[in-house]
Amino acid sequence: MTATSASPLRTPVVLLTFNRPALTRRVLDAVAIAAPTRLYVVSDGPRADHPDDARLVAEVRALFDALPWACEVIRDFAPENMGLRRRVSSGLSAAFAADERLIVLEDDCLPHATFFPFCEALLDRFATDERVTSITGTNFQNGQRRSEASYYFSHRHHVWGWASWRRAWQQFDLEMTRWPTFVAEGGMATVTDDSYEESYWTRLYSQAYRGELNTWAYPWSFSCAVAGALCVRPEMNLVTNIGGADDPTHPNLSARLHDLPLEPLGELRHPSDMVRHQAADMFEFDWAFQGKELRERFAPRRGWRALWPKITHALRGRT
Repeated sequence: MTATSASPLRTPVVLLTFNRPALTRRVLDAVAIAAPTRLYVVSDGPRADHPDDARLVAEVRALFDALPWACEVIRDFAPENMGLRRRVSSGLSAAFAADERLIVLEDDCLPHATFFPFCEALLDRFATDERVTSITGTNFQNGQRRSEASYYFSHRHHVWGWASWRRAWQQFDLEMTRWPTFVAEGGMATVTDDSYEESYWTRLYSQAYRGELNTWAYPWSFSCAVAGALCVRPEMNLVTNIGGADDPTHPNLSARLHDLPLEPLGELRHPSDMVRHQAADMFEFDWAFQGKELRERFAPRRGWRALWPKITHALRGRT
């Protein structure tokens, strides 16, 4: 690995790792270019029923023994397997307790070099603006540009390369204790754009609340949604997932979202106003989360139900 950054990154980086040394090395090479002065390594322990885990986890952890830049390495290594949900949430909570702001990468999230200055500039800009709770590096607009600015605002808080502040993470609730009341009071209709998207996210949040999904990401996304918060989304894709479309870590995401091309940031241009880009969010749901397929699958049935009262009325008139 070689580090070529002229100015070390002021914001600490958290790298979430487990048992994939080849992927971790690729991401670490990208982090080396940014040369953060502090690096948190959150590592889950090997699973008892997976014979290769002990060796692979050890290989991953050894990658951080000698880094090619001057860096304080904080190792948060679990001795035993905690599972994705508890390991990531506990590791991030410990890191945010120590630092006001962080840039977070998983071991399969490969960033462009300009992802880091993008995050750092916007961490500065929105540091005390509680309307924003996260900055992400992913763009799921399939090549479309939404404005001349470098980013737009969304209500979807994606975690394939992201950044945030302690003030926002303090709202994180792994157990999603507000979920039953929020959904019962119709809260999901306020953070989605139509009934299809509402049903999609309600199902996933419900599964996460019941503990059926081994994930920290949906509780984090829900915590941001309850707060009515915005996420900064780049107009170009700054992070790509290299873990493979069949990765069990992300079973609900479309294969089309993996290995997306990376693009440079260019000159940072700020939008003229701070309003969620509804059209971008709606397109993302249709393209990235299969909203279009859901509509095509269920719209005919909905149309039939709408006509049913008229049909039954007509039939009664014939008797």
